[in-house]
Amino acid sequence: MFDWILLQEGTANDIKVAIREYATLYEPVVPRNVEVWIRQLSTKEWAVVFPESIPPYTFTNLVGWLNEPPDMPAVSGAVGWYTAAGRNQRYLLVPDISNEAGDTLIGRTKDGECIDVYLPETLITMRPNTMRPNTMRPNTMRPNVDSWIDEDSRSLESSRGVDEFEITIDADVNFGNPGFEITQSQ
Repeated sequence: MFDWILLQEGTANDIKVAIREYATLYEPVVPRNVEVWIRQLSTKEWAVVFPESIPPYTFTNLVGWLNEPPDMPAVSGAVGWYTAAGRNQRYLLVPDISNEAGDTLIGRTKDGECIDVYLPETLITMRPNTMRPNTMRPNTMRPNVDSWIDEDSRSLESSRGVDEFEITIDADVNFGNPGFEITQSQ
């Protein structure tokens, strides 16, 4: 199953520009080229797909970045599906819009396990098994979190390929919580 990010606003070109801009924010300590696919799901919905696994640090920070990239109002509404290899869990990751700093994601598995992911470090704490109602944008996000979790693979099956390109990321395992493990107690 691919790790991927759903975007509810933008064009394929705007999304590609935002991803490339993100990839230039940091000089990689251990450079690794990764493939990125952009797929069109519907008129306004896009999938950013990573056919190879990428570090949780990169994935979670990219969800946060694409949710509201600076100076790019045309790109927004990001949520992601990520498989935490170290925990053998698949997470739906949603930006916590109640956090004004924009540096927190809320994650949830199909089994109901919930976490907070603090960016940029990818620090993780367990949370009660609920997603706060104000974490979802009523004008852009679907209201039923369970339907988001279940939509994971179905959306990609019906997508149309638009673009494929590479970015260079940092594959250094000495930072960024490479095992996507719980790092703090509540």
